[in-house]
Amino acid sequence: MHLTCLVPSIVVLISGVALAATPVAPPPVGDDQHNAARALFQEGLTHADAGRWRDAADRFERANALRPSPEITYNLSTSLLHQGRLVRAAELLRHLSDDPAATPAVRGAAQARLSQVVPRIAHVTVTVSALPPDATLLLNGRPLEHPFLGVAVPVDPAPHAFQVRRSSGASATRRLVLADGERLRLDADPLLAQTAPPVSPAPPTRRWWLWGVAGAAAAAAVVVGATVMSSSGGTMGDIGTFRVGTKK
Repeated sequence: MHLTCLVPSIVVLISGVALAATPVAPPPVGDDQHNAARALFQEGLTHADAGRWRDAADRFERANALRPSPEITYNLSTSLLHQGRLVRAAELLRHLSDDPAATPAVRGAAQARLSQVVPRIAHVTVTVSALPPDATLLLNGRPLEHPFLGVAVPVDPAPHAFQVRRSSGASATRRLVLADGERLRLDADPLLAQTAPPVSPAPPTRRWWLWGVAGAAAAAAVVVGATVMSSSGGTMGDIGTFRVGTKK
């Protein structure tokens, strides 16, 4: 994971140090929230020692929610880095770097770690010529709102899924695998074209008048022909008929 152990005494802390290092006054003895945070922190350290970074991050996250501490936050960032979750870890480290509640050792460690992480973060820029009202763009299942279009969005160097979804249910997906520090420009137009609804043929009603005119013209031609034949004195009998038993 390209992690350097900058301050071992911070990454693996004694249980009392992490919670007591915050400037908040100690809670009264027997405080359930304080005890729960301490227990979660201890579990986080146990999971970290065993390399179970997902479980360690879960415990540090929950402990930090109960009793925020710069030391717990730093341990959480370390657990996230071991999982490849660079973007979230960088956010935490950036906050720690400017946190007045953090000790100089924690702030220094956070700044040093942040300088290692930022160059590894990948970026995706999604462009689209015109987004139809029935289409939604998603990155890893989360909608990309308009402010994120056309700008470099930080993402973890890992596999990702970019998707176009229509209100009709049609969808198209492009799989991405980004390396450390990679910058990718992604055009959404091809996926929009794949999911575009089919164009219905124009109804034939507009051509009925043409058939009406043609029919009227044919009828007029018959009437004119009959009139011409009548005026010339010709009848069907004039052509000649065959009668049985008669001679001419």
